[in-house]
Amino acid sequence: MRLFWRNGFDGTSINDLAEAMNINPPSLYSAFGDKRSLFAEAVQAYLAGPGQCAAQALEATTAREAVEQLLAGAVQTFTQPSCPTGCMVVLAATCCSPESLDIAATLATQRRYFEQAIHVRLRRGQDNGEVPSDVNVESLAAYVVIVYQGLALAARDGSSREDLQQVLKHVMQAWPGAA
Repeated sequence: MRLFWRNGFDGTSINDLAEAMNINPPSLYSAFGDKRSLFAEAVQAYLAGPGQCAAQALEATTAREAVEQLLAGAVQTFTQPSCPTGCMVVLAATCCSPESLDIAATLATQRRYFEQAIHVRLRRGQDNGEVPSDVNVESLAAYVVIVYQGLALAARDGSSREDLQQVLKHVMQAWPGAA
């Protein structure tokens, strides 16, 4: 998972994967079928591991708390010293070759599911009076996802945790209805 997270799909070779797993390439093919299948498993491992804080955050008491916890968790995960920087689902397909467009499409679908989950949480918050009724929660969800993706890219480009936490402060000051 970490190799794909750090290097992306195209930047990770079968030999890299076999070496990291301390097996030979034929054993890798025997165990996983092919690189695409292994990548799919790695994405699921990421979502169940480092990426799970996103789903957990959406269970917060209020919509604002959910978004704040989501983005704060992202900052923590994206800048964790023991892990590659950024978000695997955001960054693993940013440099896909034409031969890997199916991988990019799969990850784009995963990101759309993520945006839809945020939209549902914001709609619930709007229904509960936590988000002003005149706010377009679909565009607010898109905004949150764009900030999330920007945090992933900034972390990959070397922004510090402290810098990203300052960005998060500004983002939350722009929350609808914030004074």
